[in-house]
Amino acid sequence: MKKENKKLRNLLKILRPEIALSFLHGKSRLELRAMTERCKGYLLTETMIALGILGTIMIIMALGLKTYGNFNHYQYARQQCIAAGQAQLDSLSAIGKPISEKESTRLWPKVQIRMEQSDGTGQWQGLTLIKVKTSTKSYHRDVNIEMGRYIALKKEKQK
Repeated sequence: MKKENKKLRNLLKILRPEIALSFLHGKSRLELRAMTERCKGYLLTETMIALGILGTIMIIMALGLKTYGNFNHYQYARQQCIAAGQAQLDSLSAIGKPISEKESTRLWPKVQIRMEQSDGTGQWQGLTLIKVKTSTKSYHRDVNIEMGRYIALKKEKQK
């Protein structure tokens, strides 16, 4: 009897799930239909909430990535300014003259380089203070770097 009952249940599940549910739970078709009608919007509500949460998470991630990208762009612009300034100072230290304007615009196209020279004072007397100011833009933000070095420049003799 139990084996036949099990076969009947499996057959009902395959043929008509509604009948199988009513047979297994002892409820009529109308009762089962009313039960499923009550729960109809539940799955849709859960799906909408899950999509809303996922959308919010994706927006937060996009904003985080945008902020990180802006910071990275600023750091890259700052690094270019530092490299241009150090190269100018190293060139003055090594060969006594700055990198040509043509070469510096080729190497750092968006960086403006300005140099100032003044005589050293106090313990730095006899040396020349070279100040290099570099600037560029990172999106809407200005990047300004100033560096200086005391160098023993050979002064050309005037005849």
